[in-house]
Amino acid sequence: MCYIIGTMAKLTAPHMERCVGCLLCVLASARERGSLSLEDSAIKIVSENGSFAAQIDAGVVVSADVVKICPRNCLALEEAS
Repeated sequence: MCYIIGTMAKLTAPHMERCVGCLLCVLASARERGSLSLEDSAIKIVSENGSFAAQIDAGVVVSADVVKICPRNCLALEEAS
């Protein structure tokens, strides 16, 4: 689960068709965990048939800053059910 300002939210990638593979979200997620390694991120961006897909670890907490850093607005925080 992800948390923003005390509210339970889930990190999603509803607009991955916009992704250019810049990896800013991956680095921002790793930085929140105290690392600069791509391996320590809650988000992995993989290339599939010329487009990109996000693999998101739902068990890791991320802030709204990870969503905001994406220049193409690919990510979102949605209220968890």
